[in-house]
Amino acid sequence: FIGTDTANTQHFFDEINEYGWDLGGAGPCVRTGMSCVGAARCEQSCLDEQRIHRTLMNNFTDDVHRPALPYKFKFKVSGCGNDCQNAIERSDFAVIGTWRDDMKVNQEAFKGYLGTKGREYIIENVVNRCPTTPWPSMATSWAVDNRN
Repeated sequence: FIGTDTANTQHFFDEINEYGWDLGGAGPCVRTGMSCVGAARCEQSCLDEQRIHRTLMNNFTDDVHRPALPYKFKFKVSGCGNDCQNAIERSDFAVIGTWRDDMKVNQEAFKGYLGTKGREYIIENVVNRCPTTPWPSMATSWAVDNRN
């Protein structure tokens, strides 16, 4: 409706309805869902975000005009734990992909990284930020506690 004035808004709305468009999809009940760019462009993706998003929207489209959910209900789909859609903070129904397997470590690559960056860098920038405390300070290999 950009560029229309109040006097022409209803006329425009009626004209669009004649073409079969049902305007008002962001009505008071179900809001337009959102998902991250997903597997199409992101290597962190752990699921098929677009399929999940489409399935949710197709299932709940009727609730836009025939409310069955709380006011302004929002769906968001993030493909990995980075949650670039802020689904946890900004939606009522969040789908967030998680890793399904144990983490695997290329020990040779780690030794090269250790040689390049040094022990202090790894402790400050990796170990202190990892909840599994994966690396004793004197170790020369990397191990992750996959149970946690």
